[in-house]
Amino acid sequence: MYLQHSIDKDTKAVSYGRYSKEEQRSQSIDDQHEFNIEFLEEQEVDTSSIERIQDEGISGEKRSRPGINQILEGIATKRWKLIIVEDSSRLFRGVAPCVDLVGRAVDAGIRVICIGDHVDTADEDWEGRLEDAQRQHGHDNRKTRYRIRRSHDGLWRTGAAIGLCKSGYERYQKDPENPKAPKFDRVIEKYKALIKRAYEMIASGQSTRVVAEYLTQAGLPKRANSSKPGWTPSNVIILIRNPIYRGEDCFRDTVARKIHTTGKTRCIKNPNPDKILWRSMPHLRMVDDLLWHQANQKLEELSTSKQKTGQDNSMYGIPRDSRGPLSKIFICGICGSRMYVGGRNDGGYRCSGARQKECWNKATSLRELTHQKIGTAISKEILSTCSDQIDILLEYAESRMTCSAEIDAELKELNRQISEVKKKENKLLELFLEDMEPTDTVKEKLSQLQSDKNALLISDKQLQARKSLAVAVPTQEQLAEKLQEASEQMSLNQNQTTPLLRQLLVTPIRAIPCQQFGSSKVVLRAEFTIQLIHLLPDELRLLLSDEDLTSNESELFQKTMCVDLFEPSMAPKYAMQALKIYESNTTRRPTLVEIGQHLGISKHSAHIALQLGQKMHEAGLTDPFIPLQKCPENASRWRISRAG
Repeated sequence: MYLQHSIDKDTKAVSYGRYSKEEQRSQSIDDQHEFNIEFLEEQEVDTSSIERIQDEGISGEKRSRPGINQILEGIATKRWKLIIVEDSSRLFRGVAPCVDLVGRAVDAGIRVICIGDHVDTADEDWEGRLEDAQRQHGHDNRKTRYRIRRSHDGLWRTGAAIGLCKSGYERYQKDPENPKAPKFDRVIEKYKALIKRAYEMIASGQSTRVVAEYLTQAGLPKRANSSKPGWTPSNVIILIRNPIYRGEDCFRDTVARKIHTTGKTRCIKNPNPDKILWRSMPHLRMVDDLLWHQANQKLEELSTSKQKTGQDNSMYGIPRDSRGPLSKIFICGICGSRMYVGGRNDGGYRCSGARQKECWNKATSLRELTHQKIGTAISKEILSTCSDQIDILLEYAESRMTCSAEIDAELKELNRQISEVKKKENKLLELFLEDMEPTDTVKEKLSQLQSDKNALLISDKQLQARKSLAVAVPTQEQLAEKLQEASEQMSLNQNQTTPLLRQLLVTPIRAIPCQQFGSSKVVLRAEFTIQLIHLLPDELRLLLSDEDLTSNESELFQKTMCVDLFEPSMAPKYAMQALKIYESNTTRRPTLVEIGQHLGISKHSAHIALQLGQKMHEAGLTDPFIPLQKCPENASRWRISRAG
């Protein structure tokens, strides 16, 4: 590659490498770095301090990877002046994410060179070259998928094994001297009776739980990719429904679909049944057709749910403990009642108390806009923590985990409290034994003491774990990766944010009604507080209870946020900005045209915004939306009937 613009000799650079599959040569990472370094040396660049970052065995289609997250973090902090890769497919396999990363680097003043693609951001035409290169890499990916598919078709026709080895079978090679020869499956005779017995138990009406316990005790191995040795009811269902045990094999009954927001893939049922492959494998039969169908029919009868499965289910992608990401944590800021979603189409949040005429707050906010606004605000706060407070957060975790004297003092105090509780408990137990019919007060006190003792014992275990350093404090890179993942989870898929959102919140999200200055319009704002310590890894966070925080630490790691759950109109959005521009030059006042050009709005909009800004200034206001303490006299669009 010929460079039109030279590179400074002392440029601080980073070399990034990646390979996709774990079975590929790990040496390719070193080869990529050496290739990049040789290129820089040809440009007479000092490579003695070049940084190396890589992702090993991870697909380039995944948006979040440890190595690429380090690159993004380095771009945000302007850690280097140059990023160099073998080609752009090492960064991402996708036009949008690759252009986004390189664009961020350019905005931060960092040069990016993709040697194999002849892409250099110092050139004016780098965007077109990068997009063309990414499309070519995507085309190569499709060719690779086609070759893999063709290979699988050939193995299928010859009767060779495809996919994971099932329970009760073993995989062997007919030609041991040729390691690349196809492999085949055969029945393990000693497990044949166990599997047949499992079918008989299901066909006779026994539950899948009982069958799972039987197979676990009998020692039947599970599938090759199982993470736990013990059988579960769902494992039993998969076994019973698999046609291989009656001598029929199917392939491509599920297909992988890419999730474009994350780059990961998810297996779904093949939407085209005609493309599912079937073949007869009589040598793999373990049960006869009658028993197989009897067991499967009994499974259908035992199934209590007739709901559609997968994406056809109305609750697909929604957590079981709620019907939305803000369920039970979004409340009215006036009466404290929960905010619920009403409306068939777009849907909007409104106070449940207002529907019952128990609250005057009838302001609403659109559902999707509310989710997007709150999710984006928390996501930005997490990213801000990643760049501004990550060192403080780690310093706090390390100090809490390594302060031996403080831990010993806490343990001593805990032991004293546990001893006192045990003494009180023993005295109450003596009274309990003496009195044949103890009073309800004695019972309540005994129950409370037992509860207090359990809480103290849990605290004691936490302190013992901290003292023994059983849980390691994460490195800066590990915590940055976790924060990046939390930020993506919060902003990309709202239905999956509920667990993280509940973990972060210190207080419920309060919907505060605000009236626009000089108008009868009433809108909602969300106010809530999050605790940044809850972003630490779970095993560490559980040892650092919120009660141990000092007032200064609590204020440092807590963030109170106020988020607009609406899109402001032109005048209130630019009122204070228009006034500031107008007051910036007292000798020559800017014209409305100049104010509009500066703000990117029309002359008429600039005039209305400036008028509103002047009125707000006279009233001593800086915010056009004023929180309401009582019901407004004439609020627009507040006519809500009891029938809804």
